[in-house]
Amino acid sequence: MGRHPLVSAGAVLLLLCICLPLAGCGALVRSATSPVMENLASSIKRQQDLETVRQGIPSYMLFMDAMVQGSPCDEDTLTSASSLLTAYAVAFTLDNDPERARLMTAKAKDYAVRALAQRSNVFARLWDKPAAEFGPVPADLGPDDVKYLHAAITAWGAYIKARPGSWTDVADVPKLQALARRLLELDPTYSHGAPHVLMGVLYTLLPPAYGGKPELAREHFEEAIRISQGADLLAMVTYAENYARPLQDRELHDRLLHRVLETPVDTVPELTLQNALARRAASALLDQADDYF
Repeated sequence: MGRHPLVSAGAVLLLLCICLPLAGCGALVRSATSPVMENLASSIKRQQDLETVRQGIPSYMLFMDAMVQGSPCDEDTLTSASSLLTAYAVAFTLDNDPERARLMTAKAKDYAVRALAQRSNVFARLWDKPAAEFGPVPADLGPDDVKYLHAAITAWGAYIKARPGSWTDVADVPKLQALARRLLELDPTYSHGAPHVLMGVLYTLLPPAYGGKPELAREHFEEAIRISQGADLLAMVTYAENYARPLQDRELHDRLLHRVLETPVDTVPELTLQNALARRAASALLDQADDYF
């Protein structure tokens, strides 16, 4: 009887990492498993069945952890593992399992920071310093660093969101904003306008009295929707939850969420899973709206 390809790839990976010197393991593992990883990642992105994804991704996360152990300094392996952890934590644990969310986002942040530190010595030296010392970091990151930068901002932001009330973590928000502005400079259309969504979220993490800028957030959310031509439904859900709710704009809130529910999730195949999650979130937000507003 044939084995599941994920189990087979994981067994090969562990065997290689045990038997071969650590320095040579990374390249060989990537060569051996790359088609499996690429095909699996593509399949996951195109799924509409959220329960299958929720049950299936943890095995893949174990697989990625094993890859990180085999190639602890490889920025692509670290970034892939971080992105998967962040996505799962935000989609399935933030709202109903806060302790698990804290554990997963801590690991995701660690992986993403390590990856970006491999790309920039300046980032490696200053990322954990106070915001006042962080200034030289963004300029040291260039076009080839975009995907690592995006992963680091996303994982770090999820880490902060999983720790509400932590003023130590809130103090890092200006650093994330500086990184997000650099990402916007480098590629504002990356991943269907994701840099604008990130800026919108970062401008709404804090209330206006503490540095939040909701009107700037609104501009970024609108631009993200324009760039994706409305195909990225998560941008609209994030806009509704992070901007319309705190500002008590019920009309905008409901209009955005009804648009999400009326839009097919598979208009852009690679956004199918993300959009299915967005539709689930939109339905929940609408169900709660009478109690919130």
